[in-house]
Amino acid sequence: MKQSERNRFRRAECQRDERLGELRQQGITLIEEIEGLHARFDRIDAGQQQVMAQFDELKAMLLAQGRQAPDRLLLSLAAAYGEAQPEADPAALEAFLRDKIDAYHALCARVDELEAADKREAALIAEAWEAVENGRFDQADALLGEAEARERERLIVIQRSIAGKRAMRGDIANLGTNFAGAMLAPLASGRGGEAARRRPSHAAVTGRAAAGRRPPLGASRRPC
Repeated sequence: MKQSERNRFRRAECQRDERLGELRQQGITLIEEIEGLHARFDRIDAGQQQVMAQFDELKAMLLAQGRQAPDRLLLSLAAAYGEAQPEADPAALEAFLRDKIDAYHALCARVDELEAADKREAALIAEAWEAVENGRFDQADALLGEAEARERERLIVIQRSIAGKRAMRGDIANLGTNFAGAMLAPLASGRGGEAARRRPSHAAVTGRAAAGRRPPLGASRRPC
């Protein structure tokens, strides 16, 4: 084997060893990240279990305060809180659920004010509200988005109809504006010159008036 070939072989071995070292380090980092995720999931599971164990007691406390909401909604909220705040104490969870129940009742009042234009839109709103009460918030948002899109399409049609009616009003106003004046204008323009030509001048009128005036008494009598 020539020296140049041996050198290329050694460089290839060095590059392979460097690459293997990089992959080994990446594998170690990945294992550490996975172990960290497992530890986090364990804490989350423990926090959720603690939340679920306290749920009935918390629900009874909230009910005694006059705050009530569907069980599935409260369970979904409590589970999400336990996942986000696995080390939170029961007092913090109670305050969280109390605020969410108030928000739920405010949302109830808003739903009662919604008006559906057709049966499909009414069905979408009803399905969205059912999803809310079961804690499926993404599904509720998608359903309401579909209902909103239908209403936007209807609004576009209404806006076009309004614009068409406004344009028709303008055309009608243009058609009927100064109708009498428009009819008399050609007559005035065609006869105006002839009337001016026929109108006597001031001198002619004065001359005719003087010629037709009767002479004073005695002026027409011949002398005796």
